[in-house]
Amino acid sequence: MNRAKKAVRWLTLFACAAIASFQAAAQNLPFISEETPPAFCATGFALAKLKCAGRYCDNVKGTCWRYADPPSVPSSQASYWTNWFSEERSGEMIEGANFPKLADNYSVAVGIQCRGRYCDDMRLLMLPLRGPRVATLDSKSDYPICRISPSFSEEAGNAAPQPAAPSPAFIEFIHRVGCSGRYCDNLRIEWCRVFPAK
Repeated sequence: MNRAKKAVRWLTLFACAAIASFQAAAQNLPFISEETPPAFCATGFALAKLKCAGRYCDNVKGTCWRYADPPSVPSSQASYWTNWFSEERSGEMIEGANFPKLADNYSVAVGIQCRGRYCDDMRLLMLPLRGPRVATLDSKSDYPICRISPSFSEEAGNAAPQPAAPSPAFIEFIHRVGCSGRYCDNLRIEWCRVFPAK
């Protein structure tokens, strides 16, 4: 096997090991609705996936991934709740969905809560990623590198969209969630790239 093939093989093995470690570090949250308390990621984890079930997307379930893989450390910044949001135009409208405004654009979601019939109102617990040895959303631009998912709901064949596969360069975490439709039935996710601590 020549050097080039060996290098490709080792890079492939490294990437697969990195992906496997992120998947092994996943934390599945319970389904929540207006009848349940909020759900939170463990320290060093943030929301990466979201899906829903039940009429009008009544039950919401998150999956957290680790953002603080060594040598990165968990953020010590104070977390904060977004305002409650629903399909009404109370925040920022993007592609027909209402997204909450953030107090700090360099934040990721680490918790979620519902209230109202069919989980009509939602809010997110946000954690700014700032400080020495903390993974960061800083892309050397004025705003993090983000993307908006297609709309999804509980209907069959309308599967929840997925974040990009984790890589050594960055991982996508949930920055915001938006919704449209009756009782906030149709959800959209805004993912942003989180880069390892330098």
